[in-house]
Amino acid sequence: MSKLLKRYNQIVIIVFLASSLLIGKAIVLQFVDLGYDKRVEKATLRKTILYPSRGLIYDRTGKLLVNNEPVYELKAVYNDIDKNMDTAKFCGLLGITKEEFKKQLNKNWRDYRYSKNSPFVFLSKIDPQKYYKFVEHLYEFPGFYPDLKSIRNYPFSNAAHVLGYMGEVSKKAIQNSDGEYSPGDYIGITGIEASYEKELRGKKGVKFDIRDNLGRSLESYKNGSFDLLAEAGYKLISTIDIDLQAYGEELMKNKRGAVVAIEPSTGEILSLISSPSYNPDELSVKSDRGKAFARLLNDSIN
Repeated sequence: MSKLLKRYNQIVIIVFLASSLLIGKAIVLQFVDLGYDKRVEKATLRKTILYPSRGLIYDRTGKLLVNNEPVYELKAVYNDIDKNMDTAKFCGLLGITKEEFKKQLNKNWRDYRYSKNSPFVFLSKIDPQKYYKFVEHLYEFPGFYPDLKSIRNYPFSNAAHVLGYMGEVSKKAIQNSDGEYSPGDYIGITGIEASYEKELRGKKGVKFDIRDNLGRSLESYKNGSFDLLAEAGYKLISTIDIDLQAYGEELMKNKRGAVVAIEPSTGEILSLISSPSYNPDELSVKSDRGKAFARLLNDSIN
């Protein structure tokens, strides 16, 4: 009987000590370790949009007319930026001046595209080497987030009027898109890019993760149960024969007019030429389109 009583007392003492340790730790966390509360408060849930790869466009013989190439961007949330950050180092890593830094950061906050609490494009078309070098130091610059998009590339210098070009989505298009588009997205403006926008654009994905006050990802939210993968756009095979199109454009060079070649048995359009024309790469998002538009508008043949 005395042995059982002794063992019972030992168990009671162990339970008491374990409970005391747990209670003590809770008191430290709640009332002593103020840093813990701060760390919890500073951990935030970040929603990242995953952009899909836009559908490729081919000619009737399988030649690739339009593909995608990556463009490196840096986004910012104004209210999350550390006002005491090392601006000189930041600008040095990205190869920009302090004047450019201020210009890119101070947006027109009355414009519907910008909000101090939402990400906006701070810098686009960043050189890949500078981009990856900057990402290594990202933890030093809270409020800035790297992003990767794809833009259109045109292997052939022909069929510009047929293929069309991309541009930034308008406010009206955003309002009518039922959440499909957001400021800074690209959309087909003319040609096939516009006519088959729905099929080519694909579906955006989304990723949720927990980040610390420096913007570093700590873990996936709920083990990724709310994440969605981006879905690439559909591949499109046109009826255009790019070799015939190029031949027709060469014949119409320095002339004004239009030529259409049709397959009589099916009615398929083999070539659709409008002259004067231009290299479709000139109006791609990656180029200086302002100068290209000005040159085309002032073309004497027009």
